[in-house]
Amino acid sequence: MFPPQPRKKGKRPPKSARTRGRRRHQDKLGLIAIILAISVVLGLGIWWIVSAATSGINPKELNFTSDMSYHATEDSIYYISEQKLSCVDYANNEKWTLELPLSGASVKASGSLVAIFSDSVVVVYSNTGEQLFTKEFYGKIANVSCGQDYVAVMNEDTSGTSKIVMLNKKGEEVTTYDFSGKFIVDFAFTSANAFYIYTIDSGAVVPVACVMSYNGDLANTGNIAIEGQLLQRVIFLKDTLYMVGTNHLMQMDYIGTKQSEKLIYGWEFADSYVDKNENTRILFIPGGEDAGQKNISNVRYVEPGGKDLFVQMPSSTIKASLGRDKFYAFTPTMIRTYNADGTATGDYEVPITAEKYEPLPSKQHALLFAQDKVYIITLP
Repeated sequence: MFPPQPRKKGKRPPKSARTRGRRRHQDKLGLIAIILAISVVLGLGIWWIVSAATSGINPKELNFTSDMSYHATEDSIYYISEQKLSCVDYANNEKWTLELPLSGASVKASGSLVAIFSDSVVVVYSNTGEQLFTKEFYGKIANVSCGQDYVAVMNEDTSGTSKIVMLNKKGEEVTTYDFSGKFIVDFAFTSANAFYIYTIDSGAVVPVACVMSYNGDLANTGNIAIEGQLLQRVIFLKDTLYMVGTNHLMQMDYIGTKQSEKLIYGWEFADSYVDKNENTRILFIPGGEDAGQKNISNVRYVEPGGKDLFVQMPSSTIKASLGRDKFYAFTPTMIRTYNADGTATGDYEVPITAEKYEPLPSKQHALLFAQDKVYIITLP
């Protein structure tokens, strides 16, 4: 007998045809499994995109028409219909309804007060519908603005002179701002009781826009005059403000010292948003294109001191606005979303052909107008 031979290292014996066939079969199964997995992922991705583009816009019809007086706050909508004042939330749930003591009234509101007014009478309610007071004015009531504890009434006398009368919750006149020789363009509460008035000096050769600001105690905190251009909007922050002029976007302090300036000639203010940290975003459209029927071809998105982007809008865009962390393009049949870099992030089909949109103060909802009907939608 021969002694056992040591095993030699080197090549293994060749695999049989059956072994090779089994390995090829296993490889094919693995490849098929990978292809199926990729197909499932792609299918889910396509489904998600299609789903996002066709869902999420669910219009709810409101109980008033486009020709009626209404006013929206952060969480409620007040409207006048059939001699009644009603309050609904953004889900169209009715909070309360009451009979009005006067006809032909308009409505303005804040988070805590609601005012209805005719040419000579203003009636003020709490946000729960409790009547607080009724006050009659001589001359004409041109407009009203509500704060947390005050109601400002713009009153025009028979000579055409305008003044702002400030009323407390009891209907007492707290103070009056008289502007002889000046035209009051706008007035509003900028926070709880802080207030501003924007006037134009009608007697000046060159237009002079004046902005007067008042704190919560109604004490004057600033008087700023801008020559050579009118103002489209004033955005108030704690220590600074942005004056959106017809020529420039100006950052100023309350004394009137200019801190920065950006040319915006040819651009019209469309919307703004200031977050809790006072980060400010402003949206512009080409001048004259916010008529509700004309197409908005592009927008200019500005973060003062930062981004200044020009973004093309989809065809037939009739409205553009800012959300809390995005901005929107509205067409009659679709809403497109954009992120803060100007990149389109989604298209959402609108099931009703819209004639007009009105974004609401929540920055998460909008009114949709179609064939004299008014709907509320939640924005994507």
